[in-house]
Amino acid sequence: VTIDNCIVSGTIGSAGTTDAVGLRIEYGWDIIVSDSMFARNVASNSADDSFGVYINASTNIIFNSCDASGNDGQNAYGFSLQGATRGCVFSNCTANGNYGRLSATGVGYGFHLSTAHANIFENCSATSNFGAIEGSGFRLASSEYNYFKNCTALNNTGCSSGSTEAHGGRGFASVSGIGNTFEKCSSIGNQSVSSDTDTSGVGFYFDAELGSTVKSSEARNNGTTSTAAKGVGIHLDNTTSVCIGCVIDSCSILNNKSSTASMGVGILDDNTSSCTTLVMNCFAFGNRGSTTDLNYSITYPSTGEAINTNAA
Repeated sequence: VTIDNCIVSGTIGSAGTTDAVGLRIEYGWDIIVSDSMFARNVASNSADDSFGVYINASTNIIFNSCDASGNDGQNAYGFSLQGATRGCVFSNCTANGNYGRLSATGVGYGFHLSTAHANIFENCSATSNFGAIEGSGFRLASSEYNYFKNCTALNNTGCSSGSTEAHGGRGFASVSGIGNTFEKCSSIGNQSVSSDTDTSGVGFYFDAELGSTVKSSEARNNGTTSTAAKGVGIHLDNTTSVCIGCVIDSCSILNNKSSTASMGVGILDDNTSSCTTLVMNCFAFGNRGSTTDLNYSITYPSTGEAINTNAA
């Protein structure tokens, strides 16, 4: 099946019963979608979500040069892969300005993976996605062995309803995943506008992650000095559980900031003793909370170490 040069825009879900979806693929395989747009779909009721593209339990779906932007709902997603969707490829795709507006729980994601495995994303970008509690460019949950190369996340924002460590703006985020790889990716200007110091603007965010890698990537200017929220380049959180066996290799972590002392950090591992996380060949500069520079905040046991890692 081939879908080429299509535009689906302005789909409106039935109040209270139906999400707004531009393109829905369920139990599909061997489908190619090229040069198409699935944008500005709006859920008409506060209980409904919106999706540019929704893919469930599907295999070998290929997207080339497609856009899923401006979707608006309780939760809003540009591209969403769910239900063990696997073996899909996204190249040169964009997901910008998706807005999850429900005040207490709304999330806005550019690319969303939930129990989705072994998918590839190359030269994709996610910009200015907003959520009442979390806005993320690339967001993974319980997903394994996905690969991201040359992808960009820019200025994704968690709004004022955020109140916990899991809330805020993230460029790339993965929770409870295994073996995901982020290579030559850029995460710039992601932030939380909440005044709660538990929230954060983060370049790369892991929680309960096992064996995932950030390689040859940059995390720059995440966080903001206009709020008390954290600004972190790469954050290994333990809100759900500790991260184990992750690798951060050859990354640049620059100018991540917060107005709160010690809340602007280059690489932050929240575990009391980092569980074999390996940081090597990295450079951190200008990461600051208020007037306190903090490029690395990692406590290693004897099984972990930082190799050829510099701060300035």
